[in-house]
Amino acid sequence: MDAVKVRGRLTKSFVTKGIDPERLELKGRCPHPELLAGYNDVDIALDPFPCSGGLKTYEAVWMGAPAVTMPRNTFASRHSTSHLKALGAPELIATDESTYVQLAVNLASNPDALAQMHQDLHSKMEVLPICDYPRFASGFSTLLCGMWHNWSRSNKQFMCDPVFPISIRQVKLAQN
Repeated sequence: MDAVKVRGRLTKSFVTKGIDPERLELKGRCPHPELLAGYNDVDIALDPFPCSGGLKTYEAVWMGAPAVTMPRNTFASRHSTSHLKALGAPELIATDESTYVQLAVNLASNPDALAQMHQDLHSKMEVLPICDYPRFASGFSTLLCGMWHNWSRSNKQFMCDPVFPISIRQVKLAQN
């Protein structure tokens, strides 16, 4: 949003849909803590398409803002869908553009349900495996070790006794 042409083009597209430009708040780059704090002013995050926001969807949900998404047929369009399914929020996943709009309108039209969703999302996310850092790191480390073993077996010239990724527990022990 820092580029004048982009702001102008985006504003124009809203105006052609009947939206008063005074209702728009287009923000540019900012430090990450400020970006996260900005989600406190967001009622509903609208995941972009054809490429989904992925991490931005995760951040919106982490900060309590529900995100409506619409997957397409490409990998890049499905990130937010997998995040919302893992969260147990399939009701935020649209199947087509009209459903996408309807989901957002329904959320905006029900302030009590929206407020409850804002309260529940962060705590629902905290219990996801990706937020269990030791478990995630251990699983990721195991995955990397397996990939190294598979690769090194088929590339004999690189066979060696590799130093495998260490666990968080080993790091903590080493720090003590």
